[in-house]
Amino acid sequence: NFISPAYNAGASFKLMPQKKATPVILAMYGYNAGLKIKNVSPFGQNEILNKTYYGFTAGAGMEFGYGKKGGIVSLSVLVPFRSKEFHDTYDDFKNRGYKFNPPVLPIAISIGLMF
Repeated sequence: NFISPAYNAGASFKLMPQKKATPVILAMYGYNAGLKIKNVSPFGQNEILNKTYYGFTAGAGMEFGYGKKGGIVSLSVLVPFRSKEFHDTYDDFKNRGYKFNPPVLPIAISIGLMF
């Protein structure tokens, strides 16, 4: 997240593990948001906030097997359940006119390749 070292731990459940294409449900706990806010002026910039937030994330997707050596392509949509502290801090800075780049999105897309 380019703010500080972070972690995630979780589990996935393959609904039809014997098939080449299988739906997957997953859940994890760990880093799911970060805010790095700088105040930029003609006199330079100073960091106001640099924080990582943790919480539960749920997701679902598909895994596709390929090749003879067990390769997998994984596509998932993740929904982070961000903490009240994150939302309060984000809303406070947004209401004060701070712009977020990129904006905070309510979902994430995961693409993975195992070979």
